[in-house]
Order: sequence, then C-alpha cells, then structure tokens
Amino acid sequence: MKNIFLILMLITSFLSQAQIVDIKNLDSQSDLPSGSYIKDINGDFDKFVGTWVWVDAGKSVTFKLQKITRYLDSEYNNYSDFMIGDYSYSSNGRVIVNTISQNSDPNPDLHPMYSCCPYETQIMFSFKDVRLRKDECRAFFEFLPGSTTQMKLTLKNNEGPRGTLVPEGGSLDITQSNPSFIIPNDIILTKQ
Repeated sequence: MKNIFLILMLITSFLSQAQIVDIKNLDSQSDLPSGSYIKDINGDFDKFVGTWVWVDAGKSVTFKLQKITRYLDSEYNNYSDFMIGDYSYSSNGRVIVNTISQNSDPNPDLHPMYSCCPYETQIMFSFKDVRLRKDECRAFFEFLPGSTTQMKLTLKNNEGPRGTLVPEGGSLDITQSNPSFIIPNDIILTKQ
C-alpha cells in the first residue's frame, strides 16, 4: 500500500509541473517546466494549412504548409505545435526547385520552412532558399483583405543580401552574391 501511495505521489507531482501554454502567449520556452505543451489552443494555424499555388506565364509556385501537433522538443523536453512548409517552383515545364516530397517526418530541420506563431491574418516562416543556399530568410504569408483563400507571399532577407548562386555545373569557387530568391517574390497564392 505504501508503494502505491508513493507512486501516486510521484505521478501527481510530475503532472502538476506540466503546463499547457497557448502559442500566442509564449515568452520563452526555456522558462517552462519539463513536459509542458505549447499548444495551438484556438486552432490559429488551421487557416494557413494546405496547398497554396501561384501560376503566371508558364511559371508556377506551390507551397505545402502543414501543422504539426504535440512534437517533442528534446532540447527543452517540451511538446509544441508548429507549422512546417515545403515548396516547388517550375518555369516553362522545367522544375527549378522542389522540396515537396513524401517525407512525413515532422522534424522541422528536415523542411525549409518553420513557424511557431501565427497572427490574425499573417504568418511568418523562417525560410531557406535551398537552391541559393540562403538559410536565414523570412517568408510572410498574409491573407488579402476579406479573403480566406488568397494570400500574398513576401520573401525577405534577414540581414541584407545573403547566399550564393552556383551556376549549373559550377562549383562553390565561382559564386555571386544574390539579394533575391530563386522563386518569384511578392506573388498572390490561391488555396487549392
């Protein structure tokens, strides 16, 4: 009986330390007790989830945005909800870049886009231009006024121009600074 009581006390102690925190109210993940859950309580990510497409004059861009729930962050030993994204860009039938795959692993390090907090009509992702090898960029998706099916995409460099453009068949020894992105910028995407 004493062992059962001790086990119940340990379980109660552990559960009382864990917290559920809304993604919009998070100040610092490191301040949370182990086992906490940073949750999309109100489903704020949901309106951004899906396949978003832009097509114009033989060019097409597709974004696949996914919500991940209750993912264990081993660094902080907490769970969290967040979004990941992948994209493709084709021009005149030729694939320029495609990160959309059958990879079902929710690990954000395996995807070029990550977001931990949406706003009312906008979400900002950390963005990697994999073709230009630019890792520290931002992708802003903002709904057009009154729309739930169209968003404007704006790509930005974090701290000015970064990355290198490696010519096809070239090497990293022959590089150019590139302030833009491999995919078109400032485009209107439509939900499919």
